[in-house]
Amino acid sequence: MKRSDAGRTGKMLLRGAGVRVAANFAQMAVALGLTPYVFESLGEHHYGVWVVVSAMLGFYGILDLGVSSAVARFSSRAMARNDEDEFRSYFATSFWLLVGLGSVVLAATFGIAVLASKTIASPEDASAVFGIVMILGSALATLFPARAFT
Repeated sequence: MKRSDAGRTGKMLLRGAGVRVAANFAQMAVALGLTPYVFESLGEHHYGVWVVVSAMLGFYGILDLGVSSAVARFSSRAMARNDEDEFRSYFATSFWLLVGLGSVVLAATFGIAVLASKTIASPEDASAVFGIVMILGSALATLFPARAFT
C-alpha cells in the first residue's frame, strides 16, 4: 500500500468513526430528550415496566448471530473485486436469513408476551406488559431485515 493510500484510508476510517460516534450521541440525545415525555405519558409504574421490558428485549440483538458483520465483510470484499454477482448473492442470502431471524424474534416475542402477562396478577398490568412486549419486540423483529442494508 502506498503512503498516500494509507493516509487516505486513515482519513476515511477517522471520518467513518466520527460519523458513528455522532450517530451514537444523537441516539442518546433523542432517548434522553424523550424520557420525560414517555415517563409523563405512561406514568411511573408503566414506565418502570417499559424500562424492564426494553432491557430484556435488548438481548434480541444476540440473535443476529453475526450475520450483519459477515455481510459487511464479504460484501465489501466482493465490491472491492467488482464482483457484482457475488455481492448480490451475499446480500440476498443475508437479507432472507435476517427475515427468517426476524420471524423467529416475532414468534418469540408473542410467546414471551403471553408468558409474561400470565405471570402478573393484576389484569391491568398484565395487559400493559403484553402490549409493551408486543410493541417493542415487534419493532425489533421488523428491524432485523434492515441489518442487511447497513
